[in-house]
Amino acid sequence: MRYGAEDWSDSGHHDYQYELNRVVEAISSKMRARFADWIRQLLIPTANSFPGKLLPLDPTACYLNFNYTPTLQKTYGIADDQVLHIHGQASSSTDRLVLGHAWQRTPADSLNHRTDLEDADTRVLEGNTIVDDYFSATFKPTDKIIMQQQSFFQSMRSVRQILVMGHSLSEVDAPYIEEIIKHIDATAVTWKVSYHSNPATAQARMSELGIDPSLISLTRLIDF
Repeated sequence: MRYGAEDWSDSGHHDYQYELNRVVEAISSKMRARFADWIRQLLIPTANSFPGKLLPLDPTACYLNFNYTPTLQKTYGIADDQVLHIHGQASSSTDRLVLGHAWQRTPADSLNHRTDLEDADTRVLEGNTIVDDYFSATFKPTDKIIMQQQSFFQSMRSVRQILVMGHSLSEVDAPYIEEIIKHIDATAVTWKVSYHSNPATAQARMSELGIDPSLISLTRLIDF
């Protein structure tokens, strides 16, 4: 509302910022909380009650788990100390589940960048800051997580085969794959990668990571 509007009231100083705050909270902290609530109420079947065909998982392998649930432990009997829940574990009420995007924003990405502060509406500037803060708060801190889990990545030097099961190989998680590659013999380790519908997409993403195509085999997860 313009300051000179006939029905102006003092609440107009903050209405715009209030509405932006309400929307930002709904798609950041509240969404995270609702997602955690949903994940934690999922029923994880045991091996005996599982209705489909179980994957032939090696009980002695180590697992980098992007799935928040204890499926590996409860359905497949994998020991807790062989599973790293890289983005948090839903079965732990104290774990903060990690969600977010991979957009590394710069100061130039700020909505207030190059804004003429003298002519700008203070309410708009404050609203822009709220949106800027949203992007900062929902950024997935992969670099920080990788540093915290260095012992896991460094333990992979003896690995000779890597299975990628049900992962989209999305850009936001690429740093984890890149970190794995740093700690293995990338010229010898073989990769078996699942794809959902198009093997070419999975092959392209693996190639972008610098992995020799001759070391990669692709198959649908159901055929693993």
